[in-house]
Amino acid sequence: MKRLICTLAFIVSASAACAASEIPAVYDITASSTLSGGDYDSWNLWDYEESTAWVEGVSGNGIGEYVTFTVPEGTVITGALIRPGYTKSQDLFFKNAAPEAMRFEVDMDARSVDLSDSVWSFDECFAGISLTFDPPLTSSGSVWAFIDSARPGSTYEDTCISELRLYGYTSDSGYAADPSSPEETDAASRAAITLANMCSSLYSCNTGLNYGWSSGPVNTDITLNELTPGQRAFMLYWYQYNASDPRITPYDQESNLITRELMEQIQKELFGEALDSVWLEYTGHYADYQYGDIWTSASTGDFGDAGSFYFASPDDFYLEDGAGSVSGPLMVYSSSSGQYEANGRFRVWFEENDAADAGSPESVRFLELVVEPGAGPSSDSGYTSDPEYGTDTVYTNDELIEKALNYCKAEFGHRPAYADASRDDDGLISLHLYDMGEFNTITTAWLSVNEYGIGHDAVMGNEVDLRNY
Repeated sequence: MKRLICTLAFIVSASAACAASEIPAVYDITASSTLSGGDYDSWNLWDYEESTAWVEGVSGNGIGEYVTFTVPEGTVITGALIRPGYTKSQDLFFKNAAPEAMRFEVDMDARSVDLSDSVWSFDECFAGISLTFDPPLTSSGSVWAFIDSARPGSTYEDTCISELRLYGYTSDSGYAADPSSPEETDAASRAAITLANMCSSLYSCNTGLNYGWSSGPVNTDITLNELTPGQRAFMLYWYQYNASDPRITPYDQESNLITRELMEQIQKELFGEALDSVWLEYTGHYADYQYGDIWTSASTGDFGDAGSFYFASPDDFYLEDGAGSVSGPLMVYSSSSGQYEANGRFRVWFEENDAADAGSPESVRFLELVVEPGAGPSSDSGYTSDPEYGTDTVYTNDELIEKALNYCKAEFGHRPAYADASRDDDGLISLHLYDMGEFNTITTAWLSVNEYGIGHDAVMGNEVDLRNY
């Protein structure tokens, strides 16, 4: 069934990417077509990675192809952040096509976007382009983004978009620019969402798990005083990577310039205090010394695989007398369905920091994180260590190594000559399966499993169950 779109002459302005408030929830992102033969899925549009992309899968430049965002009814779209083209590298950017013009539609309304002045500049597209819809679009549940024209690639016809995230609010949520919300609520909600994303990254990413509080979606209640120096250092790393703080100076496309003085100031803003141990953790893992008090810290890169659980976009916000919370669904991977499913809730409590600019990420201070998983998909997520779910055989490290070697033989047709096993404080076992080359180590698999042999392949990203090997 065709949709009749009545497009009026509304203003869409484009500018360099800056801090804005993402819509509170995205239920699904689907595409009219997707290129086969690689990871070009539509969810790559919202993964905060410049090195991945959605790539349309039809002949030619994909004119007329589109992605559909499924959002809560009543979501008001005030703009978007887009990285047009394949921004993984400058070479791939120009070899592939990029959208020159796009059209955003909701029900009987639409906004057209001209990107022709930007898609010939890798630096501009890599940094991201902020779009503002004036007036905004209001959706009854779906937002469509169409490719109307494309800048051709020098080698491939495929049109790529590396990132496309919608800005706005849900009309009954109390978020962002909701006209019924006071300005104070607007500013605090934007900052609280950033804080929630920071906690989500620490809770769910493999990198964060090195300093995190769990090896799976277990009940968590951690207060400010219980945050370890390593956890605080990782949150600082996420902050300088994502928060668009004007005090942090870009050094090149891969790193930012920082100083100890600045990072201690940010520590005080986020946690209420600056600890020497946090700075030592930060420089030990996330920064390289340059000269004087100048360090560089990665502004792009990999935060690790987002294991079997993550925090979805918050859908609830509360603020009263300078303190409040932001909460949303805990998404847990179900191996039976092959999908992430809502299974529990998270809530981040905070207090307002009056010394910071309203709405800036540092204008709220962390108080407590509470995670309450449900009883559904976590039972087959690969991260539970509860015999209730039929995983009652506990394996030794040697037994897990043997099973991991059998797994490599069955999955890859090769049984590596060497294997190492190490167990962390949370009981998670890292299994490195490898061969020795003339000058380097050749890794076949790097598995992270619990004592029952259930976990994931940190190299390939897939779930593994060693019990049957």
